[in-house]
Amino acid sequence: MSELKRKASRQAIFKRSLSRELVGLVLVLSVFSVRVTPASELSISSAGIALGGSQTEIGVGLGYHRSFANWLQGSFALLYQTLKFGETSVNAWSVRVGPTFNMDGVINQAYFLGLGYAYRKGDGAISSGATDPNATGPYLQFGKRISLGGTFSLRPNVSATFAGGAHIRLEPLSVSYFF
Repeated sequence: MSELKRKASRQAIFKRSLSRELVGLVLVLSVFSVRVTPASELSISSAGIALGGSQTEIGVGLGYHRSFANWLQGSFALLYQTLKFGETSVNAWSVRVGPTFNMDGVINQAYFLGLGYAYRKGDGAISSGATDPNATGPYLQFGKRISLGGTFSLRPNVSATFAGGAHIRLEPLSVSYFF
């Protein structure tokens, strides 16, 4: 009889131990599944202006940024620009891909730094290789999100793209939607 009691006691201890471990596992998994930041950000630039070398540019852009952590996003942007080089102008599409680093805990109010690779394709050719609209190269972007309340933020920024020459782009009217 005492052997049965010991066996029952060991089974009860095992069940309690197992249930505690399962509760602990559920708590750990729930902590990792909780998102502190929104999973995605959609950015729209309605008035980008670039001045660099002999180039003047105005354009619009659409970006998608996927959060992997509060401080890290994978970013993709598609931009349409009208580029003017002296007396010649062309229309061009640009694609930018790379990580964005957020420098504050609250993503919709954070300073951010984007780094990556840019590809630009124009509908014409320019005689100067330094201002060619058909080029690839790195880009660097710095800005600050300013919360407009809820899921919207103003996202003014400045970027330098080194594709077809060095070009500085100002985007004072960029906005973000978080979802």
